[in-house]
Amino acid sequence: MSTTKFIDTTPELFDFKQRRDRATKILTYLGEITVNGHPETLGRAKPAADARKPVAPKLKVDTRRWAPGNCLRNRVRRRWRTGCSRSKSS
Repeated sequence: MSTTKFIDTTPELFDFKQRRDRATKILTYLGEITVNGHPETLGRAKPAADARKPVAPKLKVDTRRWAPGNCLRNRVRRRWRTGCSRSKSS
């Protein structure tokens, strides 16, 4: 048999902290800035329309390493097979 005496005699269980609702505050702030602009930039001159667009740097990617079928599992299996065959023949 169980009782609910603990719940009845402990009113602190129902004293909840007030929610801070940070996510809504951040979304409201971002929406305000997006629509109306940042208050510190009001009155500033806008950048020139002929300004260069940024160019992302080109990265060298080893296509052999990331080719389909060359995942870590397959590479470990290949290395294990070659290592085992060497040790048997020695």
